[in-house]
Amino acid sequence: MAKGVKRTQDRSVSTSLLKGLDVVSLLAAYPEGLRTIEITEKMGWPRSNVVRILQSLEDYGFVAYSNRKCALTELFYSWSQRDRYGRFRQQYRGLLTALSEKVRELVLLGVREGRGIVHIDCIEWDHAIRVAPAPLTVHGFLESAIGKLVLGREGRSEDWPEGKEDEYQKIKQEGIAWNREESVPGVIAVAAYGYSVGKGEPLLAVAWPTSRFNEEKGRDAIRWIKELRESVVPSVGAGSDGFGYVD
Repeated sequence: MAKGVKRTQDRSVSTSLLKGLDVVSLLAAYPEGLRTIEITEKMGWPRSNVVRILQSLEDYGFVAYSNRKCALTELFYSWSQRDRYGRFRQQYRGLLTALSEKVRELVLLGVREGRGIVHIDCIEWDHAIRVAPAPLTVHGFLESAIGKLVLGREGRSEDWPEGKEDEYQKIKQEGIAWNREESVPGVIAVAAYGYSVGKGEPLLAVAWPTSRFNEEKGRDAIRWIKELRESVVPSVGAGSDGFGYVD
């Protein structure tokens, strides 16, 4: 940290604002809108909290109701990007391709959605044994390396699993998270930041079946992610629908 710059203290963070931004991030993934009960279920919060946040966003003009669904308004889209996932796919496709050519395994691009992680793009080499990701499926934070990295990045210790505080503190400090068969038997994955460490920004992951994994490959994957995100310019041009295989 630079000299003369004070670190922001936890007590100075507005948890209400963070929750409001979480709801906005969720609704951005559903342009058609969601019912209040759906938002409540996806966020895992009391209904009264969700209603209060939605009322505040409605007062600000960022959300509106139609046919019992709440959706972001054109006022919101006037200063933001409507196709967030499409923009991320376009921006990261070059980096994802370069990383795939290095590791020759499944590489993933994931983002936070509500209280989970969605894989919005991937490239997987056509091995006889493949990891076979589930596209656009919401995974719990503890069910993926990317999810663990999100928990570590946000630094909310109350959300960290009991007894694993040291692991998540290390994730927060290093910006690297591992999932060693914790959620899917036979699969090991490592996750790291993409072009930005900001909340809501995409994160990268590499996954192997255990039969093809060793620690040297894991270290190489981390090194390549760090090198490529410095050398590969964010892509501009035609986007990708993602989820491809490479022979």
